[in-house]
Amino acid sequence: MRALLLSLVLVIPSLLSAQWDKLTTESLAEFMIGSFSSAEQARRDSNFADVDVEVVRIWPQSVKGVWLYLEEAEHADKGHPYRQQILRLTQVNDTVFQSTMFELDSMELYVNAFKDPTRFDKHKPAEAHEVKGCVMTLIWNRGTFSGATNGDDCLNKKAGAVYTTVEVMIGLDSMVSWERGFDGKGNQIWGSDLGGYEFMKK
Repeated sequence: MRALLLSLVLVIPSLLSAQWDKLTTESLAEFMIGSFSSAEQARRDSNFADVDVEVVRIWPQSVKGVWLYLEEAEHADKGHPYRQQILRLTQVNDTVFQSTMFELDSMELYVNAFKDPTRFDKHKPAEAHEVKGCVMTLIWNRGTFSGATNGDDCLNKKAGAVYTTVEVMIGLDSMVSWERGFDGKGNQIWGSDLGGYEFMKK
């Protein structure tokens, strides 16, 4: 992952590495759950919008990983999110984790469900459909979880693209997310040319 992303996550590596020496999916979830904002980045760079990301836990009784609901929207229009995802966190080994994307039928029915995650209780995890190819492998290193989707596996037809790539770095109080869409020849169709969105936990 690019050095630019490495410089953006605000952590104290030595302290965090000592604090999180025994990692579980609960550890990763603690980093990811919360309200995040790119307002600070938007103020200093007009190439980036003021975006909010909300992440909450759902289906806490599940024994097959930790389930999260993620919603992303421009701050001025939170009633119309442009991204809704269900994520399942699983552990591969002591330092490697996976975040697998799922969705329910009619995800638009769950807009603003981060305010009341019990809205998902009428469903079971087995009812969620995996979004094929959109697994993200996350590796713990010196206080951050970092990773990406695999090559062109994550198919996405948004705005004429064929596939999406996502790179992330997740610190205890911040995360960086860089998502881009490409056509079948590998040409970038949408997404930032300047690096990822920087989200600070509120």
